[in-house]
Amino acid sequence: MKRRPYLTLKFFAASLLLLGGLLCCCFAIALLYGSEKIPPLVTFTAAFNHLLGKPSGLSIELETILFTVRLPRAILAIIAGASLSVAGAALQALLRNPLAEPYVLGVSSGAALGAVLAIMC
Repeated sequence: MKRRPYLTLKFFAASLLLLGGLLCCCFAIALLYGSEKIPPLVTFTAAFNHLLGKPSGLSIELETILFTVRLPRAILAIIAGASLSVAGAALQALLRNPLAEPYVLGVSSGAALGAVLAIMC
């Protein structure tokens, strides 16, 4: 009896599409919500105009909030999440153990020591 592989091309494409859509939704939510309410249509119109190089049509305050606070925060969150996932996958591949975690090699203890030293200096 031939065993069917777990990760087929169709399953991989569907997973990638679903997770990409979820990432886009989370990115949109990060742009929309904060202490200052900016309507969704206004937010996406301003972002699209900003990408095209046109004036965003927002006031200076709202433009500052959207493009210097929320947008960099959302992009940095995506970069940090991607970096953590790559580091976890590299650690699992290095140890050849799918259950490997940062506590195995003392990575978490070293990070805590670095954080304490950074705070003290």
